[in-house]
Amino acid sequence: MIFDFDVIKDTKNNCYQLRTKNTLYALEFEDAEKEAIFVSITEAFKKDNTITFQTLIHKLATKKNRAKVIDVLKTLHDSELLPVEYASNLHKEKK
Repeated sequence: MIFDFDVIKDTKNNCYQLRTKNTLYALEFEDAEKEAIFVSITEAFKKDNTITFQTLIHKLATKKNRAKVIDVLKTLHDSELLPVEYASNLHKEKK
């Protein structure tokens, strides 16, 4: 899960590295708002690694940026970085 990783901004390669002792992911955001959303998600999980999908959406999403929040969450889910419980909520958001 994302809370198991150290999140490091790699300014040289313009991406974020998510690392554990044995695993490395690199995530790149071309949209500054999505990057800010990603940072907010990682901060939320650092504060509470049991944060629910609905609580996270409530904290981060507005009518204006909800689609971007969902898109970032889907990216993290596709990389298996989110709790399994988020899958059904993300599936509902596709509709």
